[in-house]
Amino acid sequence: MFSSSSGNPAGGGDEAAGRGGIGVLGGIGGAPDGDEDLDVSSQGEDSSRISMEIENLRFQLAMKKKELQYSQENKKLRAELALRAKDMEHLIKENEELKAQNEVLQNKENKKLRADLALKAKDMENLIKENEKLKAENELHFRSCNEHVFHDYRNCPKRRQAASSPEEEDGEDSLY
Repeated sequence: MFSSSSGNPAGGGDEAAGRGGIGVLGGIGGAPDGDEDLDVSSQGEDSSRISMEIENLRFQLAMKKKELQYSQENKKLRAELALRAKDMEHLIKENEELKAQNEVLQNKENKKLRADLALKAKDMENLIKENEKLKAENELHFRSCNEHVFHDYRNCPKRRQAASSPEEEDGEDSLY
């Protein structure tokens, strides 16, 4: 009926002691023995440890992805910065060239304006001299009356007086 290697009447031996054999302690309605508890708890610990490791690896993967994104963005920004630096150098160089060109044009324009000013100053001097000459000629015309007024020899008051007197009818009126 019962076969047992240890002679246990409960049907057990080694099988009943811990491996689920039929017996009093490990039988069908009996409480589980300590080794099964240990196996289940170690499996639970293993599974929780594995799930924690998986979560940890997922977190590390997410962090690495962020680092990679930051690294790629950083590379893009550095490339853009390098391009902007080159553009800035080009603009600075162009600005310096434009400043030099502006200076040259200003110098040319200043020389031209100075030449025009000198020419106008000479013209003004010539006009002043001509005006002085004309004033002197005008004074010569009125020498007969010795007055510095604006009238010509025909309506000079002295000439009128002389014309009305009989002494100067000879026609010896001189302009100078």
